[in-house]
Amino acid sequence: AIPGYYIGEKVMLNLPIGLQNIKRGSASGDDDLQTLATYGITGEVKISENWFVNANILQTKDIDSDSNIEANYYVLQTNYYGEYWNFGLGYKTVENVSNYSEDTYMLSVMYNW
Repeated sequence: AIPGYYIGEKVMLNLPIGLQNIKRGSASGDDDLQTLATYGITGEVKISENWFVNANILQTKDIDSDSNIEANYYVLQTNYYGEYWNFGLGYKTVENVSNYSEDTYMLSVMYNW
């Protein structure tokens, strides 16, 4: 679920929340069910006609185990939405995950017909 709220004409805030069940098989043949909760805040600001800046802060937590496994996602992106062409440029990082780090730069180009 992603409830959204407009603040004036140029700012939109979303409060995403979701649950996900993952069934994982182990080496012993036992299946393990993991339940993850994801929640956060995302925002979009219109900086000019067709240009937007988006910021997302999300957290995913394992709510089935005592391990308190969690991951934090941070995304900053700018987008241009045209009549036919859409462009995006952004950065994403993931923190608080053991033995894993991610710094991703994103570039997207889309043509709509």
